[in-house]
Amino acid sequence: MVSAEEIGEVAVFSALADDERERLSRAAADIALVPGEYAAHEGDERAIFAVLGGRIEAVKTVDGVERVIGERLPGDVFGEVPIVLGTVFPVGFRAAEKSRVMRIEPHDYHSIAAVVPDVGKEIGKLAGHRISGSHGLEALAADPPPPRAIVVGRSTSAAPRRARRLSSSRAASSSSSGRMPRRPDFRPSPRPPRLRAHRPRDALGGTLDP
Repeated sequence: MVSAEEIGEVAVFSALADDERERLSRAAADIALVPGEYAAHEGDERAIFAVLGGRIEAVKTVDGVERVIGERLPGDVFGEVPIVLGTVFPVGFRAAEKSRVMRIEPHDYHSIAAVVPDVGKEIGKLAGHRISGSHGLEALAADPPPPRAIVVGRSTSAAPRRARRLSSSRAASSSSSGRMPRRPDFRPSPRPPRLRAHRPRDALGGTLDP
């Protein structure tokens, strides 16, 4: 369970009175993360998180490649953009090392912000900075995608080269003769034997005219 003292160490909640910290500590979820484990994936539903220990990386998937675009340390919060805009998480957040975070659901956050408006103002400022700052989401969207390398070279196997030469020679033979190339396993059917007309013979072996 998150203590009221730990909540007071989070910058945006430091101005809360003792009873408000106690109330928030009862509502917050205490989450332990191992390295590589996500507190929130890109596209997850909104919530507000605060880092209590360790280090959290902000991760954005661009053209199928994950890019680390920021980090959160103890006392920092994340999830301010979706909580302010009412959207899903535009980036993911995962533990870079063994970490501990607290999660506050939207209705619990808005209940505190309604009582202490300064909390909402600070979260709004952070959200604006995450969106339009020099390293914010707008700057990330304007970055060109990373270049992709295409490897061009000869095949080290002789089999594909032989197959290509065989295919080319068959195509050339077909185009010169005007006939379709035969399959390697094609065998022509044998011709049927010719039938000869039978003429009757006489007793001396000569043929009889009709």
